[in-house]
Amino acid sequence: MIFGASGLLGRSVMRAFGDMTVTGTAYSRTAGGLVAVDATSADAIARLLGRVRPDVVVNCVGERRPAVWAGAPERARAGNVDAAGLIAEGARRCGARLVHISSNYVFDGTAPPYRPGSLPNLLNAYGRWKLLAEHAVRRACPDAAILRLPVLYGRVRFAAETNLTEIARQVASGAPVGSTAR
Repeated sequence: MIFGASGLLGRSVMRAFGDMTVTGTAYSRTAGGLVAVDATSADAIARLLGRVRPDVVVNCVGERRPAVWAGAPERARAGNVDAAGLIAEGARRCGARLVHISSNYVFDGTAPPYRPGSLPNLLNAYGRWKLLAEHAVRRACPDAAILRLPVLYGRVRFAAETNLTEIARQVASGAPVGSTAR
């Protein structure tokens, strides 16, 4: 089961499974057979996991775009942090192996190469949420695999779906490019 299968990463993960039986979930963009689920609802997650009984759960839920979460930090925290803990708890309860997708935004880029034990140094609110999500996942599902991915790119449905196009837009406009406020 792939939570967050409607996003850039989730769509790629779904494709990677090829012809295997995979259930993808989404909050609102449920085209293509994705199952609607509110990843901030423990009950909704438990019902779905109880019905599907997956062997593996991949959590791709997250929102990195500041324009989306700037005006609603509580909602952004719920989607980036609370959902991760709830999905992890659900995976543990149903006996599924959890793969939680995090981000290299937990590092500021000043001391590479980064290893699993490297100390985080957060770039922005998104990095803070991803680190808090990692902690929530570890509490709920200690044996989860946590992957910290770098920048996402690939087939996008809209330009802002990857920060590469956002950076290109900023450079083209002459605006300064940098991390958002902590």
